[in-house]
Amino acid sequence: MALWLPLGLFILWRYYAHKTNVGELTPERQAVYSMAMSFEKDPERLNTLANAFKEAGLFEQARALRNRAKLPTLPANVQLARTAALKAALNSTDPASIRGLALVFESQGAGASAGILRDYAQGLEQSLAIAPVQMTPHNPPAPHPDDLQRPPEAQAPATQAGQMMEAPVPLEAIPAPVPPMPHGEGFGGAPPVGGDFGVGTVIPSQYPHPTPPPPPPPDDGSY
Repeated sequence: MALWLPLGLFILWRYYAHKTNVGELTPERQAVYSMAMSFEKDPERLNTLANAFKEAGLFEQARALRNRAKLPTLPANVQLARTAALKAALNSTDPASIRGLALVFESQGAGASAGILRDYAQGLEQSLAIAPVQMTPHNPPAPHPDDLQRPPEAQAPATQAGQMMEAPVPLEAIPAPVPPMPHGEGFGGAPPVGGDFGVGTVIPSQYPHPTPPPPPPPDDGSY
């Protein structure tokens, strides 16, 4: 009920308005008007814009701009009444009444408050369009993603090494490490027969024999 009184006053104000728009409110003019009504606070600039809109035949926008220029000079009781009306509208659940009050605020120069009311009305309309959802044991809420256990295919890494870590190979299938072949005996001389270097029995034929040195010349007693 608190919203219907301002809405009725706005309808009466529109009915007894001297002039209505005869010019075209182009998108460019609408953008300039919206920015001025929401952010401009300089009375001189607002009156200059009001004159320009009046010359273009946009009398409603011109009156709103002039009313915005007068906002700093409004009595305290008027400002308190507007604040109370704005709070009451933000506690309402009737989008139509809220949009009507937004028109009242805009016509009086309070463009920022009108924008807040329109956004709130739009949010109400969207929430009312969503069908309610009844939560039952057969329709539980979706678990949080952090609470879900990863499937097996997501747990195994993509690399072969990672897959081996995820699925260990039995010990009997892992070959024993082969130590490096020793240097020295077995390479600088004849390899020991049946020697064991940690890789089983070493077969001498597996390694090349060193070439023996040539025999010394015969001793004929000469030096």
